[in-house]
Amino acid sequence: ELGGDIYNFFTLRDRTFIYIGDVTGHGVAAGLIMTMVNSLIAVFADLHDSPYEILVNVNRYIKRHVKKAMFMTLVMLCWDNKTQKMSYVGCGHEHILVYRAATGVCEAIVAGGVALGMVPDNSKVIKELPLDLAVGDLVVLYSDGLTEARNDATGELFGLERLKELVVEYAPEDEPEGVHYKIATRVSEYCAGHDQGDDMTLIVMKIKN
Repeated sequence: ELGGDIYNFFTLRDRTFIYIGDVTGHGVAAGLIMTMVNSLIAVFADLHDSPYEILVNVNRYIKRHVKKAMFMTLVMLCWDNKTQKMSYVGCGHEHILVYRAATGVCEAIVAGGVALGMVPDNSKVIKELPLDLAVGDLVVLYSDGLTEARNDATGELFGLERLKELVVEYAPEDEPEGVHYKIATRVSEYCAGHDQGDDMTLIVMKIKN
């Protein structure tokens, strides 16, 4: 089987880029767009320093080569290793979850923007924004296959609120690997017995210094 979820981490010129995305549909077409976006991001990251410039150029090429009904939601984070600051650019993807260690609250930040491939030029509808973080904070990225996981008995979706509650429950006591494992386990238990209808991707990161 081929899926349409995408994620990656890489560091260039003192900047670390983290992104997650989701192509509409499934199968070969979604897999090809996923591969194309991955390759284009790698190419334009060599040429540009900002996630904004990377995604404006990726969109321009994607729009030329995909069908009108095909597009990819994506959010890209950029950690500046010199300034120790995080920024992000949203292209119509899910929320960015931030667990604030100081308050024990999990915020759901709207990624914003429009999906890659929806418009010929996205330079006016996406923007790079700061993501203020402190030591001990967690950042959680996910694809909609996770929040739309369906319970076999009730037919109810897992939902964003359940995901936030699990982050609040596990973040104080676990490192990112533990938080990731426990959330993935709970989601699997929730949708046990129901056919998985979509790809699921989950990323958990922690600010350590």
